[in-house]
Amino acid sequence: MTCGVRGLAACQRDAIEAYAATPKLPTDPAALRARLVGKTTGESVAEGLFDGAEELLSRSRAEPRLRAALFKVLTRIPGCG
Repeated sequence: MTCGVRGLAACQRDAIEAYAATPKLPTDPAALRARLVGKTTGESVAEGLFDGAEELLSRSRAEPRLRAALFKVLTRIPGCG
């Protein structure tokens, strides 16, 4: 995120609002997996799960319980655990 001429305070406010608007994800690994998979079927499920979990772990401020659930989801993907 680049703050530019808006200033640091405005940039921080935008970041806080974006974080607050992030949908809450379940911290139960099975429920989280179901939420990440959604309606995806077939061979793309494992790749989509991996990509979704990786994205959330690397680019979001996921709470510790959510991060733990994401790692558990990753370990249950064939070839990852």
